[in-house]
Amino acid sequence: MAFQFSTAVDENQSIVIGENWRRAHENRYKRELPHHGKPNFGYKRCPDCKRNPVNKRSYIYCTTCHGVFQPNNDGEFSKFEALAEVVRRYVYDDDSFEVIAKDMAARGIRSNPTKKYPNGCRMSATAWRSVLDTGFWAGLLRVDVDHSNPGPWNWEEWPAGKHKPVVQDDLETWRLYVAKREAQADPKRRSQKPKYFCSTMMRCYGRREDGSLCLASMSAGAANGFARFSCTVRTKLGKEACTGGSMRVRVVERKFLAWVNANGKGEEEAVRAMERASSVQDDQTQLLLKLEAQKAELERKLNAVADLVIDEVITRQAGKEKTKEYESDLAVLKRRIAIVGASVRRTKKPPAEAFRRFEEIWADMPPERQRKALQMVVDHFAVYPRPAGQRECVLEIVPAWAPLEQQIERRNDWGKLAEESKAA
Repeated sequence: MAFQFSTAVDENQSIVIGENWRRAHENRYKRELPHHGKPNFGYKRCPDCKRNPVNKRSYIYCTTCHGVFQPNNDGEFSKFEALAEVVRRYVYDDDSFEVIAKDMAARGIRSNPTKKYPNGCRMSATAWRSVLDTGFWAGLLRVDVDHSNPGPWNWEEWPAGKHKPVVQDDLETWRLYVAKREAQADPKRRSQKPKYFCSTMMRCYGRREDGSLCLASMSAGAANGFARFSCTVRTKLGKEACTGGSMRVRVVERKFLAWVNANGKGEEEAVRAMERASSVQDDQTQLLLKLEAQKAELERKLNAVADLVIDEVITRQAGKEKTKEYESDLAVLKRRIAIVGASVRRTKKPPAEAFRRFEEIWADMPPERQRKALQMVVDHFAVYPRPAGQRECVLEIVPAWAPLEQQIERRNDWGKLAEESKAA
């Protein structure tokens, strides 16, 4: 009996507390203030706000700001300025939250201070997404959030607040933001921008169960706090399916920059590679010229067939057979020219000066731009199984000027193209 009475009291007290919070929230909304008393990111309390001496968690009513949060413009690059830049870059510059989060962390932007983190902490992509989803930066207040549909496009009430918005354009930027977030919430419409500089360029060089080279693309994931690329075959089918392994993104970047540095200094090994590439370039160029001459001769013969038929030098049936033969030979020749031409275009190695410039600007580029720049000098990264006694797998950088049979990036049928290259 006593237990039942205690339970009933607790339930009643819970209801009373809930009603008090609901009335408090409604009262704040009527005053055009957020339902909570903590400043949103990019904002702060005015200097005249004083804590309640009786309850340190609350503040005395301030006659200066009337409880309205003010833009936080402290520092050389303030949080209010950072918030404005994040909104612009996501909505108009099409930068991903991952790229933005990395850049803001590098520039010293941290979250609002808490008891656990008095100086704030590094903000993840998810943290920035949550900040923008509140709509506070657009001058709005979020009401009655349905947590089963965690997205601003599902929340019905958005009353205006008294605080100063980051962007003052009659909510046009907000509407664009909501539309973009809703589109990215749908996996079919989600942005496919690479998260890391080497995304889609990592290849596993382990061995399959039948002894063949794996060559599978490697997918990114997080393990023990580190971003790491792993063989997709090994991940999906188990360790027995492939002898390959994994490699941390940080290790790939470190080794790639060391490779760029070596090429920029023109070290002996880089010079020899350049000389080899130059020799291959000359051979392939001469072959391309020869193939182009053969193509021109075939086209001349093909055009002459019609004249031979008209002049009755050969029969119409013989003309059809000869045309079919020449067209077949021409199709094969065009394919060979395309293969050799691609090899010629990607065989010339950039000068050492280009590598030095590459290294200078690398750190300032977001991942998608790093990847675009990377494709100018690297075809793919080859990850070999970890040798006995070693901590990491072996990484080989296959340059863009490597022979065609060694290239794999953007090739749908690597084996077929390799055979065609050898035949050419």
